Amino acid sequence: MSRLLIADCAATMGEATRAMTASTGRSGWLRLVESSHPMRPGVEKLKVAIEGASALFVAFNERCRTPVADPACSVMFFADEQCTRMVARRQGPPHAFRPFLAPVNTLYAVVRGPDAATAASSTDSRERYGLRCTVRGLRGVSWSAEPDIRREPSLEWACWLLTYLVREALPEATLRAGALHTGDMLGAMVRFLRTPDAPFKPAVLALVSSVLACPQYFSASDAPDLTAFASIGRSALALLSSAAGAAERLFPPIQLQHALEMAASAHAARAVFATPLFCPVDVSSSAAGAGAAGGVWNPLSDPSTWSPPLAAGKDLASPDVASLPELEALALARELFKPLASAARCAASSPRLGRIPDPWMARAVAEAEGGEPSAVSAARLAAAHRSSAEWTRAMDEELIAWLSGAARAAEKSVPALDAKALTLTARDKSSFPALAFEDDASVRRRFALLRLANALLARCLRLVDATGALGPASMGALLRGAAHLVFAHTKEKVVNAAVKATKRSGTFGSALLLDHDEATAALAAGRCRPETSRCLFVQVYEHLSRHPASDLRGDLDGSECLFRVAFKGQEGIDAGGLFRGTLTDMCEDLFPPPGREAGVDLFVRTPSCAADPAAEPEFAPNPARTNEAASALFRFVGVMMGVSLRFRFCMPFELAPVVWRLVAGDTVGMEDLAGADGAVVALLRSVEDWMPPASRDASRGVGDGAAGGGGVSGAEAAEAVAALLLDGAVLGDDEALDAALAGLPADDAAFVTRFGGLRFVDSLPGGDGAPLVQGGERRLVLPASRAAFVTLVVQARLRRWAPAARMMRAGLCSMVPARVLPMLGGRDLRTFVCGSDVVDVAVLKAHTVYQPPYDASHKTVKFFWEVMDELSNRERQQVIRYAWGRSRLPTGEDAWRTSHGSSLAFRFLPFAGRSGSPDDSLIEAHTCFFQLNCPAYTSKEIMRKKLLLSVTEGLASGYLIA
Repeated sequence: MSRLLIADCAATMGEATRAMTASTGRSGWLRLVESSHPMRPGVEKLKVAIEGASALFVAFNERCRTPVADPACSVMFFADEQCTRMVARRQGPPHAFRPFLAPVNTLYAVVRGPDAATAASSTDSRERYGLRCTVRGLRGVSWSAEPDIRREPSLEWACWLLTYLVREALPEATLRAGALHTGDMLGAMVRFLRTPDAPFKPAVLALVSSVLACPQYFSASDAPDLTAFASIGRSALALLSSAAGAAERLFPPIQLQHALEMAASAHAARAVFATPLFCPVDVSSSAAGAGAAGGVWNPLSDPSTWSPPLAAGKDLASPDVASLPELEALALARELFKPLASAARCAASSPRLGRIPDPWMARAVAEAEGGEPSAVSAARLAAAHRSSAEWTRAMDEELIAWLSGAARAAEKSVPALDAKALTLTARDKSSFPALAFEDDASVRRRFALLRLANALLARCLRLVDATGALGPASMGALLRGAAHLVFAHTKEKVVNAAVKATKRSGTFGSALLLDHDEATAALAAGRCRPETSRCLFVQVYEHLSRHPASDLRGDLDGSECLFRVAFKGQEGIDAGGLFRGTLTDMCEDLFPPPGREAGVDLFVRTPSCAADPAAEPEFAPNPARTNEAASALFRFVGVMMGVSLRFRFCMPFELAPVVWRLVAGDTVGMEDLAGADGAVVALLRSVEDWMPPASRDASRGVGDGAAGGGGVSGAEAAEAVAALLLDGAVLGDDEALDAALAGLPADDAAFVTRFGGLRFVDSLPGGDGAPLVQGGERRLVLPASRAAFVTLVVQARLRRWAPAARMMRAGLCSMVPARVLPMLGGRDLRTFVCGSDVVDVAVLKAHTVYQPPYDASHKTVKFFWEVMDELSNRERQQVIRYAWGRSRLPTGEDAWRTSHGSSLAFRFLPFAGRSGSPDDSLIEAHTCFFQLNCPAYTSKEIMRKKLLLSVTEGLASGYLIA
């Protein structure tokens, strides 16, 4: 069967691409179709017919648009003159006019224009441009009915079949024999890619990349011609360099990124056997992982048997990363991330799909231990490979967390750390247990290797489509599998560049007048619904929603404010403190601390958090808030996330990790749900892991499939049990139900009894009782269907939060480019938006200035720092908020500098209050200046008491000195 499928795939791919290429050259098979410009009121009908074509490919001009404000305006395409068989519908801005393929040779376009009043009131005719498109007739594209199979080939079928064979069906031994890796197959796909205005190009690009990712499978006698890819790479780079704007150069069109990665794949394919920098690793299968058949390297085997053999001497040379051309850096980065990403799914020392290229490993050894890469002996290189193979995902995550802390303490970036000086202390090993048994040499080599990988990635990151749309072998997919290995420093450079590229000139310039009393009165009256709330978050939304989000992408003013804040009935000038305090108050309206109600109930505590009052607060979207008012506020939450990310305000959005992952667009599943709803996931796992009883009592007459009740089948018994449960019957308390249960096989009956008669509805704790499938309330969950039940419950629980996450993502993407999010992922998105919630006293102390008589050696100053060391992290956050208006310290490079370049410092000054004993006074805060005025307390105990009292009273009153 596999031989037949391979032959069919090769033949169909060749025939289909030839047929399509021939059809694009036919005279009269390319037509221009356009409506009136601008659109006229009423309906305009257009027809295009191409005799002999089996499909029509429609591509739109970049000016196509219908008025967004008028949802009735649209462009519809039908396959029949009566306009009953709709093929496609397009409306809105230009990006909504996506090309499409129709399996017909005649199309009828219906352009529905605005009404006369809308047309008369519109001042910009471009908003009503209407339709302009090209329609190309094609053959050999797809089949729409069985008779088509006999008439012509189908490129769509060939693409699907090739994808199935490469990624799922064929064993590696068959692929290795070159079954699909032939010059003719690759040549057919390249011929298709060169065909103008052709559909399925993204799918074919992904296939070409998958094939080129495994050049070792090509036969030496049938080597592919790769010269075309070099010109594709040069042309794509030329287009990239000619891009007009900074944003376009930083985030090239995805099609351009795909072309560049394909060219990089070809570069790697040419060099795969020419240099040890390229290893023949197969990651083209989405199922590849630990123990995959045909794993090419076992770290426990004899090094003399390793393939390829260990390099030595001058073959261990590696290029200078900083001077590499971007395309070559992409090719090299992909070869390095292939084994890193596949190893992330492997157990320590298990067989894996390839080892780190020897030159990079030798360079890591040299950077960690000293010397030159070419001097690394075979024994040292083999030992380094084996040591690297022992590193697990958990170890890497803890290593990067430890490195981040060391960099923060040294006020350096992680790549700037000295590998040879890294040493794990006993305290470090206690804090990072996964590293407890690693020696310093192993830690240093691993850091040096990850630093090289990040340097390569940083050199080419703008060329990478981080969504992984090119398939499992693409750089984007590899990055998603190895995202935990990418330093925050590497991502920060992209984020900073994105912020700079989308910056608007000038400041926002508006002042917001807010009403504290109105907010307090609404909270006391319980008006927390989106439609009725008057909290500060809602008040700020009402002010800022009158402006386009782009207005918030300008500069901060001289006081580091995006906008100025004033409170009704309160005197004062906002020099920064009121603004920062308002941002924190807005977050408390959304995520209230214990003992306080939400100002607006967009979010609720996760079930896990609600069940454990001592747990760190984590919130998820309130599934009851789905109306238009709630959606607008969820979107504004995303806008404020973007504000916090752009300006490093470190606003404390206390969202659960799964929500961050949803906002970032990550794939989520049961492990993510477990963090938010541990009890339900534990129950689902018990359903998954259920085992039938070890012994059966055959005398019960249950379990032989025969039924008590006159030969009722197991399926009928299951239906009867489900129907009785639906009617309210209770297991063990209803004779009819017990009789129906006796008709089930023994294992099924035991399962139903163990879990109380689960049906395909979300009836677990916290569920809404909704059917998980059509008719689910009448369908019993049995051992054979429990896996489907678990999957459906997980999807249903995650789906509750998806609409709010989409709105937050939309707001966030109005502030930062959407292309940044896949590079960050949920975890790093949270860090970039919220900063670190850990208040590092050593860092704060290093950025503190004093005023005489206070200095670092003064008794009062020592008391203060000793107390700060002893406080909980939550108490330290409150101290920072009392002094500065926000609860988190700056993070990232240049964190302790303002947006205007001046240095930022915590000011600890003497208290110039009334005369008398200093122990009678509280500590005074000036939030505009990140300043505390502290009396010279006579003991540490008094310092602690007065500090906590000052913070508690100051924050509770809501009136701080700004």
